[in-house]
Order: sequence, then structure tokens, then C-alpha cells
Amino acid sequence: VALQNKGIIPTKAEKMASLCFDLMTTKLFSIHEIFSRLDPKRFADVMDDVVLLMMDEIINEVAEEYMPDTWNKIPKRVRDDIVVTA
Repeated sequence: VALQNKGIIPTKAEKMASLCFDLMTTKLFSIHEIFSRLDPKRFADVMDDVVLLMMDEIINEVAEEYMPDTWNKIPKRVRDDIVVTA
């Protein structure tokens, strides 16, 4: 019989993370303070790829749901251009 770790941390991880976030953003420092420390240009550069990947997933998911035949007939290069333009 295999023993599984069912300790307090794994079972309470989500609640602990939520409490930690609330504590950090209300008692230790403010969201405004965190974002005021960010360099806007560097932040935009870092987020650019993340946002592009998210847009790719969202557009593909919506297109597959609402117009799958049309979307799949469009060449990949054109679909990629649609995502980048969005």
C-alpha cells in the first residue's frame, strides 16, 4: 500500500496562497507601489510574448468554436497575421 502525502500544506495550498497575497497587498505594500516600481518599457517587452501567446489561444479557441470550417481553411500564415494584428 502506497502512502500519499496529504499534509496540511498540499490540502490548504490555495487558501494559504490567497491569504498570503491578501496580506502582501493590503498590509505590506500596495498594488500602486508595486506597479510604480516597474519600468514600463521593460514590463511591456516582457509581457509582449505572453500576451501574444494568450491572444493566439483565445482567437484560435473562438474561431474553432464559431467558424471551424472557415478558420481551418485559412492558411496558417494568414491566421498568424490575424493574431499579431489583433
